[in-house]
Amino acid sequence: MMEPQSQQPQPPPNLGQPMQPSYASTIVHQPVSVMHVLPNNDFYDNAKSMFCPYCQAKIITETTYTNGGMTWLVSCVICCAGGVAGCCLIPFFVDMFKDVSHSCPNCHQELGVYKRL
Repeated sequence: MMEPQSQQPQPPPNLGQPMQPSYASTIVHQPVSVMHVLPNNDFYDNAKSMFCPYCQAKIITETTYTNGGMTWLVSCVICCAGGVAGCCLIPFFVDMFKDVSHSCPNCHQELGVYKRL
């Protein structure tokens, strides 16, 4: 009769040898672009104190007025109401009818726009 042999676990074949680099597990770094999204409802007529998400500085925004939907609407209403002698051009010279663009004074990135219409 045969005697049962005791089975001892065998060590891995590469024990004690330096590991070879595995090129399948190479980490690839890809650039990630970050877009800063600011809520538009925080901007109004006046300059705002805030931290700029682009240059990370505490700033007071610069405001510039641009013609927008309200400017054109008021101009058309004046024209239809019988505005004569160029009265329909008045909204293009009054800041009260224009949109307000807020930007950073340091990096000059646009931070938000207050649209009147």
